[in-house]
Amino acid sequence: HIHQIHVPLPDGIVDGVGILSESFYDYNYENKEPYLTMITGFTEHEDGYVVGRKYKLEQPIEFRSATRNREKLELIGPKSIIKLESEESLKCASHWTYDFATKTWTGGTRPGRACIVVRGGAETYLDGTYELSEKKLRTMDVGRDFQTEEIVWGSAFGPFDFDKVESFAELVVEPVKSVS
Repeated sequence: HIHQIHVPLPDGIVDGVGILSESFYDYNYENKEPYLTMITGFTEHEDGYVVGRKYKLEQPIEFRSATRNREKLELIGPKSIIKLESEESLKCASHWTYDFATKTWTGGTRPGRACIVVRGGAETYLDGTYELSEKKLRTMDVGRDFQTEEIVWGSAFGPFDFDKVESFAELVVEPVKSVS
């Protein structure tokens, strides 16, 4: 099994709304050793969709398991992260829209087959689709061949479905309200 934990970061750490995400396999969940840690900053685009941009922690081991530890989470500040500014990272931004009727966010990799990923010597493009609701997360990342569109790597057996089993709402850092 895979465990994913996502918690919001305090305002001002990244552009827009920041989310810290950690992914754990069963065997490293209790040891609090994620196999993947990432930060995504979500900003509204002028055309009405939301763009998700990737950031990384400068010292990821220092903040390991911050999604489950408020003290560590509160230590993350603007100087703790690196905004990925390369042309490649910009091409790999995700685009999201919200459906008010279903209360679901739907996203995917930026259109245009521009997010190039080389795996096993094969040049592919990332084709990612994402769906997020209050109780579920569905993700599917695959690398496709540019000529044939066939899947070269990734979720060959379909999307990963995650059900919400626990809330970490107590880790949410409330914004400081200014007094006028």
